[in-house]
Amino acid sequence: MFKQLPQAILGLAFFLLVIGCNKEPIIKKWEFATQSPSYSTPAITKHYVIFGSESGNVYVVGKDKGDYRCKFNTLREVFSAPVVHDDMVMFGSANSIFYAINYDCHKLWQFSTRDRIKSDPLVHNGNVIFTSYDDHIYSLNIETQEVNWTFPRIHGVGKIQDPEEQTQAQTAQPAVQNPPPVEGQQPIPVVSVPTAK
Repeated sequence: MFKQLPQAILGLAFFLLVIGCNKEPIIKKWEFATQSPSYSTPAITKHYVIFGSESGNVYVVGKDKGDYRCKFNTLREVFSAPVVHDDMVMFGSANSIFYAINYDCHKLWQFSTRDRIKSDPLVHNGNVIFTSYDDHIYSLNIETQEVNWTFPRIHGVGKIQDPEEQTQAQTAQPAVQNPPPVEGQQPIPVVSVPTAK
């Protein structure tokens, strides 16, 4: 009978059974007030609890007492669940930027996409993978700050840059010209597709 049930359902049933058999009441240890609602799943380390909020802040608070340590503001909502790797906290924001900060809320690097980032990042073999509302999946090397790949592929995506550097690089690219016409045929116009915002 139980072999026919999905493993996830059996796991949930076991969890509820353990909770139901626990006679000890659940007691609130501490609480921490934010400026706005938080929908971000917190990351928990040995000493800290880290989570985003609708106000654009990412908070780092003490795990034992809930004491405030610092906050990092992105100016847009942070729904993404932060992920921790070697004392580095990484997350995306609705401002289309993926961030890496430390436990003191100092920015280590950032990477700009073309639309909002609400996904929960995944760390695997020294790489961080996340999705954006620009319909792409990104894989970044955490140590070297190089883009491993994007899916679908974005031509010319390389080393992680600040938004101003990326804008300058895009502006410096030469304009696309119409290809030379083939003898006996009309020239084919090139239509530029606007970048999604």
